[in-house]
Amino acid sequence: MSAALALPAALLRLRASLARRRGRALRTLALALPLAMSGVAHAVETVNYGYIAPVAYYWDVFAAKALGFDREAGVDIRPMRIDSASQSVQTLLAGAVDILSTPAELAISAREKGADVTMIGAETARPSFTLVARPEIKNYADLRGKIIGVTQINEAVSTMIGLLLERHGLRRGDYQLLALGGGPTRYAALLRGAVAATALSQPQDFKAVGAGMHALGSTADVFESPYIVFATRGAWANQHRPATVGFLRAVARASRWLRDPNNRERALSILQQAIQASPEDASKTYALYLGKTPLLAPDLRLGTRDVTRYLTLRGSQAAPEPFVSPAFLDEALAGLPAAP
Repeated sequence: MSAALALPAALLRLRASLARRRGRALRTLALALPLAMSGVAHAVETVNYGYIAPVAYYWDVFAAKALGFDREAGVDIRPMRIDSASQSVQTLLAGAVDILSTPAELAISAREKGADVTMIGAETARPSFTLVARPEIKNYADLRGKIIGVTQINEAVSTMIGLLLERHGLRRGDYQLLALGGGPTRYAALLRGAVAATALSQPQDFKAVGAGMHALGSTADVFESPYIVFATRGAWANQHRPATVGFLRAVARASRWLRDPNNRERALSILQQAIQASPEDASKTYALYLGKTPLLAPDLRLGTRDVTRYLTLRGSQAAPEPFVSPAFLDEALAGLPAAP
């Protein structure tokens, strides 16, 4: 065979080889593309998140959202404000939210009644309510015979306020409790003079003091366990385990980020935007929540001992284990670098 005839034959063989390679590449791409597109479509799962009132309790979630930690953990946190604490668990059970920040006692109470509610982490290390009184109330003794505003009569914070008053010489019959609902209502009632004192969280307590009220004491002086917890429906968490773990991972990462003093100014900006706090109130809140004894729960940890304290406060002898599901948080923290 001549060189003139051999060259075209070689080119044909090369062309056939390239065609086979191109065919294999196209087949591989055809198989991979739907998977890749599926990954893009499902990489981020929406988590509807419920919180109560514009207060600093939820700073870690606000930061996780603002910094994009949620999407990096595979979730899109969609915050929804709930009108009052008393409606929060019902909102969760109705499916309007997937994960909820709520007082621990409400989650415990719902579980005791048979609801599919489980606690998966803690947001605050202890209750941060300040007992704030009218200007004419100079000390605890001045509350004798007066009306004190609370969220509900028979709930944890009311009990804590009772313990605080008892420590300072006042018994249950020495004052009256008035159920007023959420913090904004209690704040307004205090300023109007409808009550002599009430329990307020941050930054409402700072605002009240700025308006001439007196801060008498804190519930943290008489009770040491997480107050705000993350609760969810057990069935939902099990069916959406990656989203549950992703939510906790994003928030735990944000909590660690908040603790870094280098992030102070950005952290203050996030809080001011989220709850419409003044720079002064935001700075005071930072000192309380992220100072020497941080109010934010370390790594969102919630143990059975914490649950037992609430059960004891309620006069219950139930075992704490059914109320909390720690495995989700354990998995979330395992995916984070070691805390500094």
